[in-house]
Amino acid sequence: SGGQRQRVAIGRSIVRDPKVYLFDEPLSNLDAALRVATRIEVAQLKESMPDSTMIYVTHDQVEAMTLADRISIMKDGLIEQLDTSEVIYAKPCNKYVADFIGSPAMNLFAGQLNGTTFTCDGFTVDVAGYEFADDTRTDGAAWLGIRPEHIVTGDVAQGISFAGVAEIDIVEPMGSDTLVWVNFAGQSVRVRTEGQSGLKSGDTLSIGFDAARLHLFDVATEIRLILGTKHMTPALQLYSMRDCADQIALLAQLPAMGITRVEGYGGVYSDPAAYRSAMDANGISMPSGHMGLDDIEADFDTTMGIIETLGITHVFAPYLEEKDRPDTVSGWAALGQRLNAVGQKYTACGITFGWHNHDFEFVTLACGSTPMDILLDAAPDIAWEADLAWIVRGGRDPSDYVQRYAGRLSAIHVKDIAMVGTNLDEDGWSDLGAGTMDWTALLQACRSASGDLIYALEHDKPGDPVGYASRSAAAFKNLWRSTND
Repeated sequence: SGGQRQRVAIGRSIVRDPKVYLFDEPLSNLDAALRVATRIEVAQLKESMPDSTMIYVTHDQVEAMTLADRISIMKDGLIEQLDTSEVIYAKPCNKYVADFIGSPAMNLFAGQLNGTTFTCDGFTVDVAGYEFADDTRTDGAAWLGIRPEHIVTGDVAQGISFAGVAEIDIVEPMGSDTLVWVNFAGQSVRVRTEGQSGLKSGDTLSIGFDAARLHLFDVATEIRLILGTKHMTPALQLYSMRDCADQIALLAQLPAMGITRVEGYGGVYSDPAAYRSAMDANGISMPSGHMGLDDIEADFDTTMGIIETLGITHVFAPYLEEKDRPDTVSGWAALGQRLNAVGQKYTACGITFGWHNHDFEFVTLACGSTPMDILLDAAPDIAWEADLAWIVRGGRDPSDYVQRYAGRLSAIHVKDIAMVGTNLDEDGWSDLGAGTMDWTALLQACRSASGDLIYALEHDKPGDPVGYASRSAAAFKNLWRSTND
């Protein structure tokens, strides 16, 4: 039988003890009962071999959601989103993923977002409870989505963000729940209710949308509006400002530039309590910071004290001196393992940990391998703060790396490269928008990869640090807006 052949094929692969298993739609030809039984066996196999990697290709979202540690949703050969099943279900990065994941599919309404109000033909919803980053909103065309299981019905619907009345078209009893199709706002809307509802065609049904369970997507880009997609406040990497004489006084100048977030580095960690007090006085937060790997390994508890005092949630190890850089595959793998061990300690404390690249990680080794790939493969539990300009200087395509490692991205360093032969006194860097990097395309690639990234402005050697910060913050604001138009 088909099931027996599948088991034999799996058994043949197990006895070879491979490091990677590839399952190409292994359950597609099985009947329903055998499909469930074999899926459970595959899950048990995965749990029994924690050191093996399994790549599982399927069109069945139930298989993907139940079996995968991480799911890659693909369209036209490109990765749309790579994340855990929980994140993909709760926060789909774009309209395609939202419509793809979930059975029955998410209900989607085309309308206009105006301030905290979404208006569609036939209804208006207050979306003030939606997960925006700040109080500013950009008006414009948007899609509003809500899953059938998140629409509340009956008397409960009267006490939430939006309540309306719909006429029932079709009722599909499913046993443990009931799928109800209603006519609402000029379209057919799916509603999932618990148990046997007793509803029938022609009845009216009170329905409600809770703003906390809604999804909003930009019409032009179809990207999820989350954490201020229309308005993103970049962080400023304080290493760029290291030549400013008074680092505390500098904080008072940043809000006028539109900068209310900073990324820390060793130069501001000497008195974290005093620095935190100055940050609070100026309405500034520090979501991320750089910590040297040697410092972390030497005194993890001290780094945690700094992190907790400054409110840092993302830590990145940023650099290796040239004498410490490996030149073999095994050397880079060993570095990855060190980073992974540190990352596990930070994760246990609720902190995201990752690596910040320069150019040397992209210089091909004698064997033809790329250090960055080796490092990330050897450190599966860490995130990545991608410095895209350094990737360019390393001779690689940053868009390619953003796409390939979309699920590992946690932050992006945003800076620009001057035209060849210019800005030599600034090591060939420039203000954002004044150089050669195509940041419009790069921001679109980053936002397609994830809707929840930290963007940090940086210049490795600005001649005028304050002027650089002001000009680059304004350029970032314009770039962010332009990718929504």
